[in-house]
Formats: sequence, C-alpha cells, structure tokens
Amino acid sequence: MTTTTPQFKRFQLTYLVVYAVMMAADWLQGPYQYELYMYYQYDRGDIGLLFIAGFGASAIFGTFAGSMADKYGRKLNAILYAVLYGASCVTKHYRNFWILMFGRFLGGIATSILFSAFESWMVAEHSKRQYNESWITHTFSYMFMTNFGVAIASGFLGQAGVSYYGGNPVAAFDLSMACCVLGGILVLLLWDENYGNTGGDSVMSAMKTAVQKVSADRKLWLLGSIQSCFEAAMYAFVFMWTPAIKQGGDVPLGIVFSCFMISSAFGGYIYKYLAQKWPVERVLRVVFAVSLASMVVPIVTSHQATLAVAFCVFEATVGIFWPGIGTLRSRYVPEEERATIMNLFRIPLNVLVCILLLKVGDLSISTVFIITSAMHAMCFGMQTVLVADIDAAIAAKDAPSEREILNEV
Repeated sequence: MTTTTPQFKRFQLTYLVVYAVMMAADWLQGPYQYELYMYYQYDRGDIGLLFIAGFGASAIFGTFAGSMADKYGRKLNAILYAVLYGASCVTKHYRNFWILMFGRFLGGIATSILFSAFESWMVAEHSKRQYNESWITHTFSYMFMTNFGVAIASGFLGQAGVSYYGGNPVAAFDLSMACCVLGGILVLLLWDENYGNTGGDSVMSAMKTAVQKVSADRKLWLLGSIQSCFEAAMYAFVFMWTPAIKQGGDVPLGIVFSCFMISSAFGGYIYKYLAQKWPVERVLRVVFAVSLASMVVPIVTSHQATLAVAFCVFEATVGIFWPGIGTLRSRYVPEEERATIMNLFRIPLNVLVCILLLKVGDLSISTVFIITSAMHAMCFGMQTVLVADIDAAIAAKDAPSEREILNEV
C-alpha cells in the first residue's frame, strides 16, 4: 500500500472536519424530531404529515441534487445545505403547523444535498489534486467511522442541551443550527470550488435503461426490493421508537440514541469478520432473521428495558446491513448504470415510507411494528431466494468453492 503524503493528510483532515460538523447538524436533530412535535401537542397523524413533508421534499429534490451540485458547484451546494438546514432549525421555535411543515420541507432539501454534494466535492477534489487513486478508500473508511462517532457524541450533546433548558427539545435544534453556521464558515474558508460533468444522457433516458436492466436480472430486482423493504422498515422504526419506548415512562432520549449508534457501530465493526468467514448473502439472511425477531418484541411487550435491548439489537443489524448491502450492490449492479439504478431503488422506498406515515395516525404502536416485522420477513424471504439462486449456480457449475461461484454470479 502506497504511503500517503502530508499534503493528502491535510486535505483529508480539511474534508473530514467539515463533514463531521455538518453530520453533527443532522444527528443532533434525530432523537428530537418526534419529541418536539409531541412537546407542541400534535397527534401522531399530524406528526406523520410533517415527516412526510421531509421525505417528500428529499425524494423530489434528490433526483436533481446531484446535477445541481455539478452545474453550480459543490462548495456552493455545501453552503446552501448549511443555510437551508439552519433555517429549518429556526422554524422549530414556532408551534404553528405550517411553519413547522415549511421547516420540514427545507430540511428534506438540505438532506438531499448532505448525501450528494459533500461526497462529490471530496471525490472531485481528490482527482483534481492528482492524489493516488487508492488513497480515496482511506477517506471513505474514515468517513464511516467519523459518522458513527459524531452520532454518538451528538446524542450526548443533545441530551445535555435539552436537560440544561429544562427538557425543551428545541435546544437540540439550536445546537444543530450552531453546527450549520460553523460548518458553512469552514466550507467558505477552507474549500475550493469544483464542478462536475454536465454531459451525458437525460435523466429519463438513464432511468429507462436502468429499468430495463433491473427487469431483466432477477438478482437486481431482488436486491432493490430487499433494500427498499429494509430501509422503509428502518425509517418506520425511526418514527416509532420514541413513542414505543416512552410507553413505560420518560427516558433520556439522547442517551438511548447514543446507545443505538454504539450498537450500529458494533454491527459495522463485526461485519468484516462475518464477511471473511461466510458469503455476504448468507450473512444478510441471518441479519434479516435477527432484525425480524427484534421487531416482534414491541408487538408483545411494552417493558422499557426489554424494548431498549431489542432496539439495540436491531441497530446492530442495521450496522451490518449497510456495508453488506453495499457489497452486494458492488457485486450485482452494473458499473455503467450504478448511480441510476441506486436512485431507482429509492423510489419504492420513499413510496413505502410515505404510505406508512400517512396511515400511522390511525394505527397503534403494535400495528406499526407488525407492518415493519412483515417487511423484515419479506427481506428474509427474498434473501433466501437469492441464496437459493447461488446454491443452484453452485450445483450447476459443480464448483469446489462457494466463494468462487459468488465471484462469478
């Protein structure tokens, strides 16, 4: 492995510091979105509509976020993220439903930028400065670990802020706004501007090709369906874990959230050992069985400690899922349509989440977890089909090694 240079390390640090601050702005809000709306005495139906506004804005704007960053500049988009997300935090000081709705819309747009412009800036800048191509894997690795570390720290910081202000959850959003201001200043002072390539096929042409390839390859549509079901169930969990765990009384949400992130980090840590010992397809089948079991728990009990343990187990499966599904995407999704197909996978995800949130006001907590359990059962079933396809390939090729077959299919 080529040794990195001091110049590269400075570039890497410049990016990761900004990335950490901007991610902190997002993570600080996580445990308190639902809590704030309950603090303002909205019911679950209204809260569901507010969440839908965020998901809807992200889904609609997400299609164009990457191209806008390419055309107008990644640095400018990063600053726009800070402005929009900071403005969304300001709206949290108002109880008015439509002001809160506007804030969720701004937050949804900002989230689309967060998950496109920042990584795009880093990749383009890495290439422009002609650093060794293999070094970019270092940066991605540090991003993964930084993200979990920031999430854990944000949970404790948010809890401290809310406690200091007498339990008012808006304090977490004020801390988030401070991160947006700091992050925007850092981008303005430390980053150079870069742009992408605006050429290529139209969005509709690329989508048509992607749909054709997914339709023709069972591995692809299984993979896309698994990703959509698991992530939709995960977002439903994000929406419902707070009311579920508070059935047994008040609980320090920031501390619980940090425990979730520690569990996810643990899952991500053990993934590389699991993948070394077993094929990823089989690892994920076990993961889906465990995630299903953990989501059954809130259906049968409201005991707070039991729910906390079950939810931490689920977060550990999430930590394994992310690198696992990424490995399968790298194996099965064709490189020339990778971004388009990945965006295509997110369309059913957003539809599922919006439908669930539209109905959540009419559903009990246990009913929502029955639905999420069904989604995890579907993931397990589809993953079993995928593994069966692998077994059939092994039998047909009479291969001595399962891993050799996995590298071919």
